Amino acid sequence: MRTRFLTQLSTTLNPFSPSSKTPRLFLAQLPPTIRSSVKVTVTQLPRDSTKPSTLNLTFKDGKEMKFVFEDRSQKDGTKGLGQEQLKLQDVINEVDRHSRGLERKEDLSN
Repeated sequence: MRTRFLTQLSTTLNPFSPSSKTPRLFLAQLPPTIRSSVKVTVTQLPRDSTKPSTLNLTFKDGKEMKFVFEDRSQKDGTKGLGQEQLKLQDVINEVDRHSRGLERKEDLSN
């Protein structure tokens, strides 16, 4: 995962909710030295919270990406059936796609 162009990362999650699996795994994928260049903010929700988990990313060019992960079983009672949830690889692909574009811009300007 390309984190060179990230400037800020904030996440809100309930660690006991199934919907926070993707944000937790995304945080685990970050290199240990990320805190020296990126402002990382993690907000932990209480166990009984019904708020959705979120992942907000800000890049050096000012673009913001916001991902919301809701627990579908609480909303419609279908235990996970319905609209497809974003997976970890989907989030990583979006971050890498934008980072590659920024890298191309940087290479062309030099």
